[in-house]
Amino acid sequence: MLRKLVIGVVIANLMLVLGGVITSNKSGELRFAEAQQNSTGPITVSAVVPEFLELNAKLYKMKADGSDIDWDAGTQTTINFGTLKEVTNPDGSFAYLASNTTYAMVMYPVSSGRPYFITQIGTPLTGPGTPIDVAFVVSPDYQGKDILGGVQQGTCPGALGAPKSAAIGTNTIYTSDAQGKTKAIRAYLAVTGPDKNKEIANYSKGYDTSGNPVGTKQYYYDGNNSSNPGPWKPVTKEQKPGSYSGSVTFTLNLS
Repeated sequence: MLRKLVIGVVIANLMLVLGGVITSNKSGELRFAEAQQNSTGPITVSAVVPEFLELNAKLYKMKADGSDIDWDAGTQTTINFGTLKEVTNPDGSFAYLASNTTYAMVMYPVSSGRPYFITQIGTPLTGPGTPIDVAFVVSPDYQGKDILGGVQQGTCPGALGAPKSAAIGTNTIYTSDAQGKTKAIRAYLAVTGPDKNKEIANYSKGYDTSGNPVGTKQYYYDGNNSSNPGPWKPVTKEQKPGSYSGSVTFTLNLS
């Protein structure tokens, strides 16, 4: 009897070592009870996200036909409008002198999710004759088809400023929405005048992914509307010849 008792104790201890507590189910079969959980914590975890306020910008030339940026030409470091060319009216008469090339400043503002706006200031192009100021034009633009983060950036969440003289005053290029999202914002720079529609104009929301204009049409000059001719005036053949130069600056500001 003692031998049976010793053997039973050994077997019971072995079962305890293997599985802990032995229980039985409704059918009377023996099974091991699940082990209880054991954990450590909670342990405090922390991190600090820094603030960013960056206006990442790249300067490009536009294609000769003005249809889009000449991406293949690469980024530029200076704006050289070259020798101004004659632009004629539909009837062939002289209209104004304009730069051979239009430039596009493409800006990628980063504000850590805070609302912001982009401004531009500049100086007249000065040289031997009257400074070129009102004909030195900056026109904000937004293209929904522009690629940002590997996908098209879609509808403009903020609002673009109207075309203005790049050499007079402070111009608002773009105002973000409350979320301060990073978007590719364009600003075209040229010595120019009205287009074939007798306008210098843009749209307050730019263009969608299909190239359709969005928002309100905004004028710097509207030759079709005598009540809204704008302050633009042409560079004419009376302008004294020679080299003219100036500068432009773009700034990212928190709202």
